[in-house]
Amino acid sequence: MNQTNKVFYTLVAIFLSCSIEMAGQVQKVISGTVTELFGKTAEPLVGVNVNLVNNQNRSLGGGITNLNGQYNVKVPEGEKDLTIVYSYIGMKTKRIKYTGQTLLNVTLESESMAVDEVVVSARRLNRNDLGISDKEMVSATQKVDMEKLIAAAPVVSIEEALQGQLGGVDIVLGGDPGSRSAIRIRGTSTLNASSDPLIVIDGVPYPTEISDDFNFSTATEEDLGALLNISPNDIASVEVLKDASATAIWGTQGANGVLVIKTKQGTVGKTRFSFSSKWTMKEDPSTIPMLNGKEYTSLMQESIWNSAKYIGLNNPGNKYLNMLSDAPAIGDNPDWRYYDEYNQNTNWLDYVRQKALVSDNSFSMNGGGEKATYRFSLGYMSDIGTTIGTSMNRLNTSMVINYQFSNKLKFGADFSYSQTNTDANWTNTIRSEALSKMPNKSPFTVNDLTGALTDEYFTYHDPNFEGSFNGKSNYNPVAMAHEAINRTVQREGKITFRADYEILPGFYYKGWASINMRAIKTRRFLPQVVTGVEQVNKYANQSADAYSDQLALQTENKLMYIKNWNDKHNIIANVLVRTGQYINSGYNSEVYGNASSDLSDPVVGTTISDMNSSESETRNVSFVGVLNYTLLNRYVVHGSLNAEGNSAMGRNERMGYFPAVGLAWNFQNEPLLEKARDKWLDEAKFRFSIGQSGRAPSGASVYLGAYVKGTDYMNMSATKQARMQLDNLKWETSTEYNYGLDASVLKGRLRFTFDYYYKTVKDLLQKNYKLPSTTSFGSISYFNSGKMENKGWEFRTDVVIFENKDWRINGYVNFSRNENKIT
Repeated sequence: MNQTNKVFYTLVAIFLSCSIEMAGQVQKVISGTVTELFGKTAEPLVGVNVNLVNNQNRSLGGGITNLNGQYNVKVPEGEKDLTIVYSYIGMKTKRIKYTGQTLLNVTLESESMAVDEVVVSARRLNRNDLGISDKEMVSATQKVDMEKLIAAAPVVSIEEALQGQLGGVDIVLGGDPGSRSAIRIRGTSTLNASSDPLIVIDGVPYPTEISDDFNFSTATEEDLGALLNISPNDIASVEVLKDASATAIWGTQGANGVLVIKTKQGTVGKTRFSFSSKWTMKEDPSTIPMLNGKEYTSLMQESIWNSAKYIGLNNPGNKYLNMLSDAPAIGDNPDWRYYDEYNQNTNWLDYVRQKALVSDNSFSMNGGGEKATYRFSLGYMSDIGTTIGTSMNRLNTSMVINYQFSNKLKFGADFSYSQTNTDANWTNTIRSEALSKMPNKSPFTVNDLTGALTDEYFTYHDPNFEGSFNGKSNYNPVAMAHEAINRTVQREGKITFRADYEILPGFYYKGWASINMRAIKTRRFLPQVVTGVEQVNKYANQSADAYSDQLALQTENKLMYIKNWNDKHNIIANVLVRTGQYINSGYNSEVYGNASSDLSDPVVGTTISDMNSSESETRNVSFVGVLNYTLLNRYVVHGSLNAEGNSAMGRNERMGYFPAVGLAWNFQNEPLLEKARDKWLDEAKFRFSIGQSGRAPSGASVYLGAYVKGTDYMNMSATKQARMQLDNLKWETSTEYNYGLDASVLKGRLRFTFDYYYKTVKDLLQKNYKLPSTTSFGSISYFNSGKMENKGWEFRTDVVIFENKDWRINGYVNFSRNENKIT
């Protein structure tokens, strides 16, 4: 028994000693996340150097943070008195004493504290999708914090919130609810294609493919409407990319500039609920005083009399003499049939406008743990226009989910749906028509017995003063506002899946796939009571239906490499492939002669005036390489190359190659300026960039020839060529130079930015180019011809006037100039 006990205790002692030895051999690891505060949100920092140093400041190993800002550092055995050092270009180095920590989350601060981004500032994005910090940027960009910008007042669209905030960006708001605004970044640099910038939402280009037969020169707000359907309450920030080096990664789609939109994401912590409701009254400002009926008729009679005297009262061909005796619309003939209707005092503008109400309601919830975060939002906005008959109602919802499988692998999914109902006037000239109407004329008929206005619209047009309805003018604007229909319903759903993976330390993969589905249905009806034309006229009870389906399939696969050597050399390299497939289909039908103004559906029309359908598909692929090198935290070299193919181009010119290079000098980090940097200088940088971008024609396969049925010969059918094949159709290519200066002093209280740019565009895409008759073609769909120059400058200054714990008063000033010249 004693022998057995000895053996047992001996085995236990050996086991415990082995366990203690094995435990002692387990190497300790420090892990955590490095972030930077951006406003109130902590954003992960990519590529931060995390090193362990001893008391002699000798490095004993370390690592760098991945795409999620996470790191793992092994603690060497037997070493004591260690310090963990966190360093990154443009950020203040942080040193933390090692006392056995295994989890250590750190927040780094910028070397120069920037102005609060309640309004846009000239500092560039802290970290873009390529991993490049604002200090390493060589291009012209600006950013605005949307969340703070819209807190003071409700806005219906992103364009409304950004108006006046961005230098060199012209935004002209649409007049009616839901109508599209015109956005131009550094002017217009094309003749026959869209000048709208590319819109990128969370790294995914927002599809705005427009058919080749779309006429940009004559398009109305309704034609361009609803290209962007997202609630401003879901947007965290908007950045504008202006020059060719900044837009290079977006290929030819970014030739007009890029608006990069980042939406709000889920954050770690308990579930947080948020609800806001904003109500706003709208009222038109007072207009210039209008003539009343008597003043108008008196002046018109005087005008006719003066004209008659000028021609000669004895001239037998003097038509004005006849008008004096035969102008019942401005005369005093009680026996005339419409005497009562033309003896009123009418302010037509007051009849077509109203006080309006805007309500914006938004609900959101977000939260999550260390592994998963989420954000759900639901919003409803109602915007009634100040013109009667105009309104917009939008319902939108979104769900964002991110899941961290490990320190290396992360997945995300975005789901969104929106429905927008827009009511507009049948024509956008209703206010100008109201202003030009005779003020002595009534919008309604007059009861012969009582002299009171009835509910029946008055549509008679005096031929001497008004003419007749021609499709655009000489209608009753009051009837148009109340009775005509122009209603659009847009439904849109979007799904995006994302994956981030750290292949090796400093070597990452990022990819996404997106599906965007959009259905737009428009119904228009022009009742006869608006125009007063005869039943056989094409504007008598005109009814139209239009429907379109749009499907966009897009993918991106990117490899990123980040390497830093002793805070002296920093390299960021990206290689990506992006694909896009856009499928559009639709139909349009238009009829007139419906039996009644109460029957608005096209199926009851008696005569078909137009009916067509269309289906198209376009594809593109981009291969992009980007290299960014920073030396000594002062000198930056940037280069990129985009090789892009587009199915709309001719077969011999399908691929286009567009390079860009840039340089930057952060001269505030020069040793000679160390004292100034310690006292008052925060940032001082020169920038220069040159780059090319291309533009393809709108539409699908516009280079293809077309054949149609020809004249029959001897009872045999024939075909003939109707459109010439354009195998050598080239890209419209622009080359842009940009010179910039950024400066910040007094801890960000005063900031300046200045940019000068010069762009030349060659091989302009001329649409429907006329040909000599000897070619047997009247025109060709596109032809490369001509050049354009686009140059200008932009200046912006931001100043913090007063600041304490509770208050901040700041302001900004924008100046810009743009000049275009066609050669």
